[in-house]
Amino acid sequence: RRTCAACFVVEVTTCGSARWNKCNWCGNDVPDTSRPVTHLVLSHGVDDEGAEIIASSLVYLKALKLCKCGNLTGLGFEKLFGHPGLETLQVIGAKLGQLSRAATTTATRSITALDLSRCKLSEGNSLLQHIITLPLIRILILEDCAGVDDQSIACLAALKHLQRLRMATCRLSDACLVHLMTLPMLQELDLSDNWRISGSGFVRVTATVTDDSKNNATIIHKRLLPELRTLILLECTEVVKFSGICAFHWLEALDLFRSRSLRDEDLTLISSSLTGLTTLDIGECDRITDAGVAALTSLGSLTNLRFGPTDAFTDSGMLHVAKLLRLTELTVWGYRIDSVGL
Repeated sequence: RRTCAACFVVEVTTCGSARWNKCNWCGNDVPDTSRPVTHLVLSHGVDDEGAEIIASSLVYLKALKLCKCGNLTGLGFEKLFGHPGLETLQVIGAKLGQLSRAATTTATRSITALDLSRCKLSEGNSLLQHIITLPLIRILILEDCAGVDDQSIACLAALKHLQRLRMATCRLSDACLVHLMTLPMLQELDLSDNWRISGSGFVRVTATVTDDSKNNATIIHKRLLPELRTLILLECTEVVKFSGICAFHWLEALDLFRSRSLRDEDLTLISSSLTGLTTLDIGECDRITDAGVAALTSLGSLTNLRFGPTDAFTDSGMLHVAKLLRLTELTVWGYRIDSVGL
């Protein structure tokens, strides 16, 4: 759409190949002031042919999001993967089979963020092997990806500049953690809704490092995710061991929503170990009582807190919450809280 200088009507007809425009109302020529497309979002219907058209025609494209692209396969993805200027690529719900060996040599070196949520990867998929060839990638999202498991993500240890990794609902277990602990720049790790993660993997990894370094906490910090600030274990309902998580004493945000096994003594351990926490989510952790909430008073930097619902939390617990003077956001469910507690 353009604006006609003669009659100020916005609607005009564009002839892309000839690069001229005519006003629908007065017929005057309208100068072509169009700008190249740099960001594109398509909700559905993109197949391999459409991907090839996008990759070859939109040469200035920097960010592309394709949703509900069930007809897109590995062939079309290779075309997008090779776009020379693409920085952000989101492909949601595609069926990505094996990529050819040529995909590695033609892959763009400019991608910094890649989102393949709900994509279906075939067994032994080589896609992850292609991802590790991207030198600038900082964000990788593999949420609910069929074909992603403990073994296939081993290659991700090569992504030394990765800052954000999200792998929710990928059927991962504690065995995956050993591959992720050597990412030196990782700031956010999301392993939500992986019910096979029990927390024992964190314990084993941190214990191994501690033994090797003769209990030297400084060595742990250097070797074990030194930049990690956010750990998300939302709906990891089988987490029963929290001591390994507490080894990351530099964490700033921890999400344990619906950790059914979290008890007052675990919350006491977390509060005494992760003293720099600013955000804590313990919603639907129904074993927490007023005594557990009392332990949170040692978190002097806490600004965002979410917990409940639980029958064991009462107005007395709100007295402890009132001591968190830096809170800016508070979400509480409590069946036994009334106006007195508030």
